[in-house]
Amino acid sequence: MSDDSSKKRPASASLSDLDTSGANGQTLKSTETSTPAKESNLFPVFSEAKQGEKGKKAKLEDETTGSTGIEKQLAQINGKLSNMLTKNDTSFLKNIIKDTILEFKDELLKPLIEILESDVMDQAKELENLKKELANKDTVIENLNVNNKRLEDRVRSDEDYVDKVTNELEQYGRRNNVRISGIDGDANRQSSETTTELVINTIKQKTGLNIGVHEIDVAHRLGKYRQGKQRPIIVKFVRRQTKMHVFKHAKQLRQSAIYINDDLTKTNQEVLSSVRLKDRDSVKKAWSYEGKLHVVYNQNGHEDGPHELQFKQYHYWLNLPWPARNSAPATRPTEAR
Repeated sequence: MSDDSSKKRPASASLSDLDTSGANGQTLKSTETSTPAKESNLFPVFSEAKQGEKGKKAKLEDETTGSTGIEKQLAQINGKLSNMLTKNDTSFLKNIIKDTILEFKDELLKPLIEILESDVMDQAKELENLKKELANKDTVIENLNVNNKRLEDRVRSDEDYVDKVTNELEQYGRRNNVRISGIDGDANRQSSETTTELVINTIKQKTGLNIGVHEIDVAHRLGKYRQGKQRPIIVKFVRRQTKMHVFKHAKQLRQSAIYINDDLTKTNQEVLSSVRLKDRDSVKKAWSYEGKLHVVYNQNGHEDGPHELQFKQYHYWLNLPWPARNSAPATRPTEAR
C-alpha cells in the first residue's frame, strides 16, 4: 500500500503542476523542458481535457450562432410584415401615389410647358410679323393693280388712238374713191377699160354729166362674178373735185336705183351698218360724207341731229348685238346724203 501511495503522489503532483501550468503558461513550459519523461505520461490526460473544453466551446458557439441567425431571420420577417399593407391602407396609398405623381408631373412638365409657351410666343410674334408683311404686300399689290389699271387704260387709250389714226389715214387714202352699185353690163373677167366706159356712159345718161376718161384713174368690179348679179364698182378719180361733182348728182342716180357712196374703210363700213341696223328705234337715218359718219337720232318722234360720230363711239355700236335674221329686213344699200 505504501508503494502504491508513493506512486500516486507524483501523479497528483503532476496534475497540480498541470493545473498550475494551465493558469501560468510559463510553469507548464518549464515543467515540460525540465521533465521530459513525465510529459509523455501526462499529455494524454491534458489533451483529452483540452479537447473537451474546445468541444464545449464550439458547441456553445454553434448554439449561439444558430440563435443569432434565427433572430436575424425573425427580424427580416418582422420587417417584411411591417411593410405589408392591409385593405384599409389601399386608399391612403393611392392618395400618396397620386400626390407623388402630381408632384413629379409638375416637376417634369413645368420645364416642357415653359419651352412650349416660349415657342408659342415666338410663333405668335412670327405670325404677327408675317401678317404685317402680308399687309404690306397687299398694299404693294393694290398699288401695283392701280398702276396696272392706269397702264392698261393708257395702253387702251394709245391703242384706240393708234386705231383711230390708222383708220383715218386709210380713209384719207380713199378720199378720191367712190363705190357705185346698180350699173348693168357685168361680165366675167371684165376689164378695167370696159368698166370705166360703163361708168362714164351711165353717169352721162342718168345725170347729163360729162366725165372724160382721163378724169378716172381706175375702175373695176368688186367680188367674184355671178351670173345675173351686178357687182358693185369702185372708181378712183384723178381729182377730188371730180368726185365731189359726181356726188352732187347722187339723188338723180338714186332715182334709177343707182347708188353712189364713199369708199369706206372696213371699220367705218361696219360701224355705219351697225348704226343703221342694230338700233332702228333710236336712229332716224345715217350716212357717210367725205369719209365721216353722220347720224340723225329719233328722240320721242323728233329728229335730233345730224351728229358726226366720233371714233370713241365706235366701240359702243360695234359691241351691240345684231338683230335676229328673221326680224331684220333686207339690208339697204349704203345711201349718200
